Amino acid sequence: MKSSDLAVKEIQLTLEKDGRTKEEALSRVFHDLRQEIYGMVPGSLIYMEPLEVKIENISVETWTERFLWVFMPRERRRYILKVRLTVLVKYVDLALAEGLNTNRTKGVRVG
Repeated sequence: MKSSDLAVKEIQLTLEKDGRTKEEALSRVFHDLRQEIYGMVPGSLIYMEPLEVKIENISVETWTERFLWVFMPRERRRYILKVRLTVLVKYVDLALAEGLNTNRTKGVRVG
């Protein structure tokens, strides 16, 4: 039996997200990072640490928005960030756990 069933993996991803501000776009990058990592890890995630964050590109789209195509013009912006991330992930892979008793015991189920 292994002394620890904790697995460690380093994952590199490139994500591109947009938002009304740079902060909102970066927040969306980290939200999607969590979703991507949960999908890639074959067990229960214990710990996730970004080791490197590199913003590769920031682009801004600007347009003028008007009410009824004529009134109250205002300038709108959308920021698009492309970010390269390196993440250290620690997880427990239950499929690889050795020496576990998988026999079911009979018991009373409440609920």
